[in-house]
Amino acid sequence: MPTDPHPRMVALCAMEIETLRGIHDKGPTWDGDVLSKSCRDTLVSKGLVVKMLVRGAEGHQACTYYGREVLDAIGAEFSERKP
Repeated sequence: MPTDPHPRMVALCAMEIETLRGIHDKGPTWDGDVLSKSCRDTLVSKGLVVKMLVRGAEGHQACTYYGREVLDAIGAEFSERKP
């Protein structure tokens, strides 16, 4: 029986993917620069993003290693679908 290559993958909507990508590419990211706070909260609950302090100030978030892993898998999936 074949095994799932990404056993920890999660379903994300397009806005969640873009929010995760923005936090990954520009992080740590201040709350005011997050594309969608509700998507950010969903990403936090899924373990893809963490809230953090930057120089002692609250209101920032960063991508987790798992978040990067999911983005890498999404990128690979997208590349495989291109003609």
